Amino acid sequence: MRHLAAVGLVLAIAACGARTELEDRQARPRCGDGNVDPGEACDDGDKDSITCTDDCRLETCGNGQLDPGETCDLGEDNEDRPALAVIQGDLFREIVPRSIDTSAELFYAYSSKSAHTGYEAVETSRLFFTLGPDGELSLTTLHGIDVDSTGTLQPEGVVDQLFRGIPKGSRLVIADDGTQEFDLKGNLEARGRWSFESNTDGGVIGSIQFPGNWKITVESKFERGIDRWQVLGDVHDFAGDPIALEEDSPADLIAFDSPSQCRRDCTQPFCGDGRLDGGEVCDDGNKVSNDGCRGDCGARD
Repeated sequence: MRHLAAVGLVLAIAACGARTELEDRQARPRCGDGNVDPGEACDDGDKDSITCTDDCRLETCGNGQLDPGETCDLGEDNEDRPALAVIQGDLFREIVPRSIDTSAELFYAYSSKSAHTGYEAVETSRLFFTLGPDGELSLTTLHGIDVDSTGTLQPEGVVDQLFRGIPKGSRLVIADDGTQEFDLKGNLEARGRWSFESNTDGGVIGSIQFPGNWKITVESKFERGIDRWQVLGDVHDFAGDPIALEEDSPADLIAFDSPSQCRRDCTQPFCGDGRLDGGEVCDDGNKVSNDGCRGDCGARD
C-alpha cells in the first residue's frame, strides 16, 4: 500500500503545474496574437489593417512612398486600368481576348444548331472576347454543349440575357438560331432568350470599339439547364481557369482606352510587360514586331 501511495504522490506532483496542449499552443508566439514576435514585421492581432498583412508582413504598396520592389506608388491614386476587365461585386479581374486567325463568325463554327468554338461546356454559360486578325473585337455568349460533336448530353435549358451599354458601331455577327432569339435593340442594347436541349445556343456581337472606354452590363436569368456562369480570359489563350460569376447578379465588362500611372500592385504599366493595359490591343511581353503583336502594342501583326 505504501508503494501505491508513493506512486500516486509522484503522479500528482507531475500533474501539478503540467500544461495542456491547448495552453502550449496559446502560449507559443504566433502571427495574429497582437505581439511582434521574431520573424514578424508587424502584428495587429485580429484587426483589419491595411498596413499589416495576414502573415504579419508590412504592406508598403499604397503608402505613397517608393519602397524597395516598387516601380511606383501614388498612394490612394494607384489604380488598375486594364484594356478589358470583368467586375461583379467585389470581383475585379483583368481579362484578355482570344486572338483568332479568322473572323468571329467562322470561329463560332455554327452547325447542327450549335457553336463549336472548343469552349462550350455542359450546363455552363460562358462569356469571352475574341480579337480577329484585323483587330476586330467581338463578344461571344455561349450556353451548353452540342451532343452530336461531343457525346455529352446537355439538359433542356432556358436562358434570358440582356446586354446594356453596347458601344456605338457594334454589330450583330451571330444570332445562332435567328434574330427571334438574339438581336440588337435600340438604345445600344441586345437581348437574347434561348431554349435549347442537347445542343448550344448563344450569339456574337462584333465590331466593338477597341481600344475603348465603355461598360457593357450583362444581366442573366438562367431558368433551367445552366448552373454555372463564367468568363474566359484570365490569361492569354484562355489557358487559365474560367472566372466564376454569381448567376443571380449583373456583371460588367469594361474597357479602358488609357493605362493608369501606377497599378494597385505598385507596378508601372508599359508596352512589353505582358499585361494588357488600357490603350493596348495586344502585349506579348516584348517590343518586337512581326511576332503576333506589333512592337508598340497597338495592333496584331
